[in-house]
Amino acid sequence: MHCSLRKMQESDLALVLEWRNRDEVRHNMYTNAIISMEAHIGWWHRESVNSATHLLIADVDGKAAGVVNFTHYTGEDGIASWAFYAGDSRVRGIGSLMEVAALEYAFEVLKVRRLECEVLAFNYPVVRFHRKFGFKVEGIKQQAYQRDGECYDIYSLAMLAEHWRFNQRVAKAKTVNKIPNSISKTVFIGDEMVAKFADLSDDHNPIHFDDEAAKMHGFDGRICHGMLASSLFSGLFASSDFGVGTIYLSQSLKFTNPIRVNSEVIVTGKLLSQIGRKVILETTILSGERVCIRGEAEILLANETATELTSELTSK
Repeated sequence: MHCSLRKMQESDLALVLEWRNRDEVRHNMYTNAIISMEAHIGWWHRESVNSATHLLIADVDGKAAGVVNFTHYTGEDGIASWAFYAGDSRVRGIGSLMEVAALEYAFEVLKVRRLECEVLAFNYPVVRFHRKFGFKVEGIKQQAYQRDGECYDIYSLAMLAEHWRFNQRVAKAKTVNKIPNSISKTVFIGDEMVAKFADLSDDHNPIHFDDEAAKMHGFDGRICHGMLASSLFSGLFASSDFGVGTIYLSQSLKFTNPIRVNSEVIVTGKLLSQIGRKVILETTILSGERVCIRGEAEILLANETATELTSELTSK
């Protein structure tokens, strides 16, 4: 299937209104009431002449299949917001086609520096969908939207032109392997590991070595360094699942529960997005059933040539 974007015409309005008033579309909009044809035509007359708005129809294999709107456009090297919906979301793959076409239009035709969007929390699968294409969650507006007496969070996402172009380059590069959806390993964090990390980091806080000191600070007993536990992600990404020569680009961390010394933890990376060599994973460390550390990691897989050379060097 091939997707192309064209300017919305007045002849498209009846079909667009039919799509817009579908339950599955209205449910995920800020304004979820049924829209009348009169109101719809009023919207068209206002927005079709608004230089900050671009109303587009997505044609898939020559047939109208959905709507892509860019709003708050500030011009080349500026900013725009966007939203889209398919005429029939049951058609497999149509969302991906529209997203790719919209990104190309934003960065190649409108030439924006930054593309933004917002997603209501109850529509979280769309957040994950945007993440697959390189969008980053920049924040969560807590309880910023209210409907029928209930308050919901709003996810704010964005992509920069430089990141989109980088994604285009890595997508074309040869990739050593496709990352599994989830990778885990079990590690025992014992006294010797804690002592070595304390010497390397010069962090000899007594809560890591003395049970009584740890209890005075509200813990059940000695706890390991948070950065010691989080450093285990690096070893996970060095496994054969990722290939030799993987580069660690970034890591976010949130420490939610302490990890006792002399305990076993499960280190996990769950795939959020893979664009060529660029991979984003949801990272967690569990102790028992408790999530102790969570965050996101961004890594770059080695290209085919680099992997072959690194493997040759390490085998000598």
